[in-house]
Amino acid sequence: MKKRNLAVVIGLSLIGLGSCKKATITLEQEKEKILIVSTISGGKRGYQDGEARSALYNKPAQMAIDASGNMYIADRLNHCIRKMTSSGIVSTFAGISGSSGFTNGPGISAQFNTPYGITIDTDGNLYVCDASNNAIRKITVGGVVSTFAGGPQSGSEDGIGANAKFNFPFGLAIDATNNLYVADQYNNSIRKITPTGTVTTIASGYAYPWGVAVDKKGDVYFTLYAANCIRKINTNGTVSVYAGNENDYNTAYQLQDGIASAALFCQPLGLATDALDNVYVADSENQVIRKVSPEGMVSSIGVPYPGPFDANGRTPIRHADGEVSGVKFYYPSNVIVDKEGNLYVSQGEGDANNFIRKISAVDKSGTNESENVNWNKPIGWK
Repeated sequence: MKKRNLAVVIGLSLIGLGSCKKATITLEQEKEKILIVSTISGGKRGYQDGEARSALYNKPAQMAIDASGNMYIADRLNHCIRKMTSSGIVSTFAGISGSSGFTNGPGISAQFNTPYGITIDTDGNLYVCDASNNAIRKITVGGVVSTFAGGPQSGSEDGIGANAKFNFPFGLAIDATNNLYVADQYNNSIRKITPTGTVTTIASGYAYPWGVAVDKKGDVYFTLYAANCIRKINTNGTVSVYAGNENDYNTAYQLQDGIASAALFCQPLGLATDALDNVYVADSENQVIRKVSPEGMVSSIGVPYPGPFDANGRTPIRHADGEVSGVKFYYPSNVIVDKEGNLYVSQGEGDANNFIRKISAVDKSGTNESENVNWNKPIGWK
């Protein structure tokens, strides 16, 4: 849609002068937007710092973004936390690549074991679900790592700090007052950690919770990987099914958009909320990103699985950038939303599928995609 200028003539009466002057105000109509997906970092499985396009990861998991636009990535099987600056440079912020362990201290000498969930507080401190260490780790702005709660022995006890016990904590989220929420996967529960380190269980009895997110009202959402649904814990503690069928344990391909209660998911993993309280879900087996609106309507971003199949009856790696109508994801695992409303998706399944993707709205300057903004040209991820 081309930009149009609208001329509005307004008569301004000048009281006491008995005259009328005219002023012309030009209003610019907003350009039409389209959604574009681009690959900003990653490639084959590996470990490499440097420019974002050439950086390598080993099963990148959850992401977090600070106030300056830097992204932090839990690099799951490299056992470290990576940092991607807003100018597109990747470095190792904490942990030792390829060396799992449980060591606190300065970031370059600290050790993690299968870090997965990551989030950031209002002061810029990072928190990490160190899954195989059964601990929640804290990384200060200066890069110093400590154990905030749990670890290294598994268990299911509430308590303060190290007295609390987790069993493979996975997804992680934070609310506006810096309370943490943990998908404690093997304990089948959702745990809450206050800023002072007190751990309580706020929901239990839900098999394999994976991702967790909090909206601006303080409601908590979590995915059930095995049950193919998203549940919601409201601020008074009531748990309900937010989207999907709570008794659906079907592992075959299934996708249905529409009313949330009738929508179908297939092994949903990470999720995130935006400023409008939309919920975005990495629907891994369907290989799309799902959106659940506050009104309870589900839609999809991307071309869903299955197919096409190769000669061995398997689906080859699906990877296509561009306008969303033709975009392909391959087992998306996590999603995050930045303050500008852009979405970022991590993919970490297979030797050649360790990517960070970006979903953004750009001006549509022509009918041909190649005429649009250089959405995939700049170095970096902004």
